Amino acid sequence: MSAQRLALIADVHANLAALDATLAAISSAGIARGAVAGDLVTRGRRPEEVVRRVRALGWPVAQGNTDRKLAATRRSPDHPRAGQPGSRRWSRLRVTNGTVDYLAELPILARVMVGPWRILIAHEGPDGPGHPLGTHLDGDEVDALAARHEVDAIVVGHTHQPQIVRGATGLLINPGSVGEGTPSERRPSWGWLDSEDGRLIAGLERVPAEVADLRGQ
Repeated sequence: MSAQRLALIADVHANLAALDATLAAISSAGIARGAVAGDLVTRGRRPEEVVRRVRALGWPVAQGNTDRKLAATRRSPDHPRAGQPGSRRWSRLRVTNGTVDYLAELPILARVMVGPWRILIAHEGPDGPGHPLGTHLDGDEVDALAARHEVDAIVVGHTHQPQIVRGATGLLINPGSVGEGTPSERRPSWGWLDSEDGRLIAGLERVPAEVADLRGQ
């Protein structure tokens, strides 16, 4: 492992226990650098604490759809959904104005280097909101996207499905979801990128703790 290795996380969804377990796993792996592919908030019950933890890391963060939606939500204590834990109305009552400003100002795309390799961080995809990549891209499509955005690798979230697709010249990685899982897999997922022997390499990992929430519960 090189000092350039970059940890990748996405889709925390206000799950502080899952975020802390993931960050502990990343630290245990000896990785100090990282990037976040959006969706820090909503659905979970610790939105303010999650944002504070991520801000303290100093890692680049791309804005996710839940981040953008929460930032646009007004405080409405009397709204019918204000008492529903995890909802946007409920979450808005539990974050500070400073956190709302932070979420609103997050970039849609963030860029970082891993050795000589140019990395683009997005949530739905490099073409921005409303243009999710999905999970069925092939290597040729990844190469075309990477070339169009003048990068060597694209990091996305949104689907919650861990995935690596490598083309001839480009690479796509979705690290999966930190905060939400499925009945059969509740271990948070994360990924990494590294430069080794002149190549950009990627990997996916699972946290050895079943702390991801089940969506809707």
